[in-house]
Amino acid sequence: FVPQYYKKWTQTPSVLHKFYSTAATFKHATSYTLDVLDSVSGAPAIRDWMSSHPQSVKFDLDRGTIDAMKLPHDSHLVVVTGYMTVREGGEEGGGEGEDWRTFSQTFVLGKDNPDSKQWKVVSDCLRIGMGEGDQTKDGKEEEVMVVEGGGEKEEETGGGGDEEKAKDEKEKAKAEKEKVKAEEKDVKEEKGKEEAKAKASVEEVKDKGEEGSTAGRKKKERRGKKRGEEEKKELASEGQEAAAGGPGVGAGAQEEKSEGGKVQTPSTWANLFAGGEDGKASPYAPGLGKQQQQQQQ
Repeated sequence: FVPQYYKKWTQTPSVLHKFYSTAATFKHATSYTLDVLDSVSGAPAIRDWMSSHPQSVKFDLDRGTIDAMKLPHDSHLVVVTGYMTVREGGEEGGGEGEDWRTFSQTFVLGKDNPDSKQWKVVSDCLRIGMGEGDQTKDGKEEEVMVVEGGGEKEEETGGGGDEEKAKDEKEKAKAEKEKVKAEEKDVKEEKGKEEAKAKASVEEVKDKGEEGSTAGRKKKERRGKKRGEEEKKELASEGQEAAAGGPGVGAGAQEEKSEGGKVQTPSTWANLFAGGEDGKASPYAPGLGKQQQQQQQ
């Protein structure tokens, strides 16, 4: 059915109405539009419509699809997509500069009566895709903006339609979400830095405390050691003096009282044992008698 239908439409469109049943419904767009299409019913009315809308058409089904399925009441649904070019008034033109655009056509095939062996079109609906110069839903022509970027020109198409608006809102929401994530990440990193800084300060104070206690302990040990060395030196000095004075001779033995009651200290040990000083005999001289020594003592 599909090859025959589009071959007839391309070569002899005047007989195309013969594919339709007597009670068929027909809706055909002649160009891109979003408006509701007018419905035509019956083969004679379809023939009149085609006569009043002469067109020269070409089809490219190789870049499209054909789908079919069986419906109740012994009928079939056929959906055809592809590319087509349309010239108003039945004018034929060359292949260069033709406005190829997508199309979608839906058929319901059935029989005029159950005993018939011939299938005919019961319903037909044709839609043509958008092409250059077509208008968008809100009636504004497409605007092509040239944007300079990185030395290269990029074309952006803006129609101001609902689809573009929804896309912009989606991109904006995505950007806001990314911004919130970035802010949360920055806050988390800043908090981590502050915690690390506080921890480092605690460790530093702890280290200083340990160093202070260690230094104080070492200083105390040095003072105790120095004091012990001084005491040892004092003890050693006293021992040397005691050893030089001989046994039984102390500091009191080196001092004698004179007749006037003044303490007379011999200048040397030799004077003490040899005869004293000032011409007086030493009480410790060997020539003194026992009684004199006792008196002197």
